[in-house]
Formats: sequence, structure tokens, C-alpha cells
Amino acid sequence: MRSGPLFTLEERTQHFVDALESHHCQAAFFCIGCDCVREGSKTLKLLQSKGHFLANHSFSHQHASTLSCFEFRNELLKTEKVLQPYSSSRKWFRYPFLDYGNRENSGGSHEKFVSFVKEIKTLGYQEGYVSINTFDWHIQSRLSKALSQGLDINYVSLKTVYLELVSQWCSFYIDFYEKHSKQEIPHTLLLHANDLNALFLGDILKMITTNGWKIISPEKAFFDTSWRESKSRRYPGSPPSLSIQEIDRYLKDYKVFKR
Repeated sequence: MRSGPLFTLEERTQHFVDALESHHCQAAFFCIGCDCVREGSKTLKLLQSKGHFLANHSFSHQHASTLSCFEFRNELLKTEKVLQPYSSSRKWFRYPFLDYGNRENSGGSHEKFVSFVKEIKTLGYQEGYVSINTFDWHIQSRLSKALSQGLDINYVSLKTVYLELVSQWCSFYIDFYEKHSKQEIPHTLLLHANDLNALFLGDILKMITTNGWKIISPEKAFFDTSWRESKSRRYPGSPPSLSIQEIDRYLKDYKVFKR
């Protein structure tokens, strides 16, 4: 929840609520507590007034694998306190970086992962899972860098590339879960609250409905996440069908950024 190179925090949030309203869509905004404390109260009030949900994304957005169980618990509780005044807040928690505490190269373990899952349940939280992951953060970083370098940006081409990638990611994960979970599940699409999505959220929602996918409320999606406790929980951490290098080739081929 910070201002970006194209929009202020307030402008960007207004773009989000306008796009969501035009498609009669509710969203869950997973909030980083320290950002909310610094500059987010006006934004949170606007999101609540428009019927959207506020949820917990930790206080300082650290990798769970680097935290002790005490530190992990404190991350949740500090943000819970920040969101407590808002009636639209829900006890849904999303792990920063989708790091569940089991990344051994940064201090994680299976035992730590299990302890965090228990901690979430003890505190009364439901997992705010992601089933459709994206690399929107990378495209945003490329956009930010291009703006800082004074490059010409072809926003029509950027829109074309981004919508194509989001469509590919949606199709890939929907197909993946149909094959591995052996049941129909409610999907959640991970999008970051950045300038890229402020530009194109309305187009993404239109693409979703045009493709015949039905948009449901976050309350329905997060009502029962027991399916994730089965073997189907072993899903890729990021879309394996496309690497960052391949995304960059898309941007280059479509001449999105030019000197």
C-alpha cells in the first residue's frame, strides 16, 4: 500500500474500486500492517465503504522461513490489531511470498511449516490461499524501471501482453487442479496492488468473464479450504509454463518498452 511511479496510493485504490464496481465484484485485500500504519487508513476506509474485505498479510512482509514461531505469531497479531477497527476485516491470512515456512535454503523446515499451520488455526485464521499465481510483480518492476529510465512505453502492447499472460496462468492452474485435486475448487487469483493492475484490472475481470469463468465472493472462496490439506496441496509455487526470461521475451517481441 504505497504510491507508485504512475499513481498515488489514493489514485490507484480508486482505479481498483471503480474496476471492481463495474464488474460487480468483491475482492479481498491482504494488508501489510506496517504499510497500513504509515499511510493506509484512508485507503482501508475506502475499500471497506465499497464492500471489499481486508485480510492479514503479516506486519512486515518477511519470509516465514526466516521467522521463529514466536515471531510468526507476532506478525499476525500486530496486523490483526491494525485491522481490528474495520468491520470488513476477516481472519484470513496469506503468507508473504507464498513462503509457508518450509524453504530450507532460508531457514525453513517441514516442522516449522507444521507449527505455522497450527498457529494459524489456534489464532482462528483461515488460510487465504492462492491457486492462480502470477508474475505481475516482475512486469511491474519492468514498468517501473522503464519509467525511471525515461523509456517510451507502448501501453496498448503492454495490455496485450499482460492479458495474454494472465489468461495463460489462469488456464494452466485451472487445468492443473482439475487433474490433481480430482474435484472442482474455487480459485483465487493473486494480483498485487500495483500500478500495473490499476491500469488493467477492469480488462482482467472482463477477460475472466469472457472466457466463461465465474467470479465468486472471497467469503465463498475461503469458506472451506480443507481440500488444501490433501495431496492436492502440492502445487507449483509459480507458473512452470513460463519463466521470467520468457515473459521478458514477450515484452521485447511486442516492443512494450522502447528508447
